[in-house]
Amino acid sequence: MKAGKTHEWIIVLGDTAAWAWPLFASPAAPRRFAADAEGHAALLRCLGESHGEAHSRVLIDLACETLHEQHTPALRWHDRRALAQQCRRNQFAADALVGWRWRPGLADDTVLQLCGVPMQGSLPAWLHLLTHGAAPPVALYSASWLGEPLARTLGASHGPALLLQPGLASARLSWLQDGRVRHSRQVGPAGEDISQVLDFFASQPDYPAHGIPTLWQTGEDDSLVHHPALAGFQRQQAPLESGWPDWLSAQLSRQPGDYRWPPGTSRPQLGQCSPRSRRLTLAISLAAAVLGGGWFAWGEALNRQAAQLAEHTRALHASNQQLAASLGPAEVTQARRAALNSLLILRTRWPRLGDDLDALAEQLARRPALSVTALHWRADPARLSQGSGAHVQLELRADATLSARQALAELEQLLAACRQAGWNATLSHAPFDTRAEATLHSQSEEVVRFVVQLTLPARKAGQ
Repeated sequence: MKAGKTHEWIIVLGDTAAWAWPLFASPAAPRRFAADAEGHAALLRCLGESHGEAHSRVLIDLACETLHEQHTPALRWHDRRALAQQCRRNQFAADALVGWRWRPGLADDTVLQLCGVPMQGSLPAWLHLLTHGAAPPVALYSASWLGEPLARTLGASHGPALLLQPGLASARLSWLQDGRVRHSRQVGPAGEDISQVLDFFASQPDYPAHGIPTLWQTGEDDSLVHHPALAGFQRQQAPLESGWPDWLSAQLSRQPGDYRWPPGTSRPQLGQCSPRSRRLTLAISLAAAVLGGGWFAWGEALNRQAAQLAEHTRALHASNQQLAASLGPAEVTQARRAALNSLLILRTRWPRLGDDLDALAEQLARRPALSVTALHWRADPARLSQGSGAHVQLELRADATLSARQALAELEQLLAACRQAGWNATLSHAPFDTRAEATLHSQSEEVVRFVVQLTLPARKAGQ
């Protein structure tokens, strides 16, 4: 390997061993290292083969990994963080590796899902070794949450589903709901724990009571595909294109870590990055500072404009108050009384105004060849008291593909339907002579346009 180049490693930590391979090795060839002194030394020698800067992405695949969920009302971001910290202290030890995700819930609530691994077994030794080794970890990943991108890859993102997830240490059985992992458990190298895991899933209160979830599998481990405990499930097998280690490399290289580092744990800092990365970080910081200054200046300009608009609004308000004072209380009261009386008469004489206009819209929708370009309507409350209806003027445009005779036929059908509904419908303008004995031809080659006058009858309620 060339000096000066940054190298990345994929490392999978199991209960009894670890596996490692270069990130961009194709095909991936995982090397196994036992969880003992010889395995630790062999892993250090393997990572030391990377000349120059190196770091690793670590997948934690342990049997003790657990998921917890808590429903909570919608919270602001700082309240969410405080609640997550409180739930972390309640569910896990202080030195445990814990990550959390906020999920959408039902109605207005949200779901806080925590995933954690206690610092026990071989995990503390592996993390200490990697943190102080030649390729310190930059991200820690959860094997349980890895089932969600795997489900999307296989197409199991809708409804309840069981996912048989392959693994270098041991296979994992997960229960998903609409692509979200609810619970996940390792099943042992030979699948000896599958029955207990299925019983645990069935004991959960929100496990589907009716119907059998579909079992999705990749076919990586043939010994588990035909396990007797899985015989009653409807199966969907979707093999991975490049195998499990290559899929892991592609997936972990493009997503951030899941676990937050426990308090007091050292982790890679900017000084461990390559000089090129440090220069890039410095350039991004300077660009962010310049951009922030520009946003601040723009904000100040907007504040000045807002102050000017507020002053203009206050001036208009004062002018309106002066105008109201000049009219006097009697004139204002009389104008408001006249407007209120007009509205009461309109409501009394024409209670079905909305229904009539909806019926007119329905008649127009039945004739798509005629489109409305303008609508003017007038309802005089004084004339409504004498039994007169509202007047509606429609400006219609015929479809450009219609001839003059076809456009006139469409219009006559609309007028006939309006008259049948009890409206007085007349044609007030047309671009050609519409008499029966006349020859139909438009006065210009433009689109045919008509103007129709409608008088809607005033009706009492219930008519």
